[in-house]
Amino acid sequence: MTFNELSRSRVSASLKPFRETGVTSRLLNKLRNALKKATILMLLRFVGFFLFKVCENE
Repeated sequence: MTFNELSRSRVSASLKPFRETGVTSRLLNKLRNALKKATILMLLRFVGFFLFKVCENE
């Protein structure tokens, strides 16, 4: 067994109790969805601001 395999098995063993409970995965999904929404809103706001500035200059 190489060092990488050993460390990988150690990490997966330490993460196993978290993976078995659905609570953490649910929280992670909520976090991921919130981040997606935030980035989409930021992009929309930036595009809107950019279009507003372009229209204002003309």
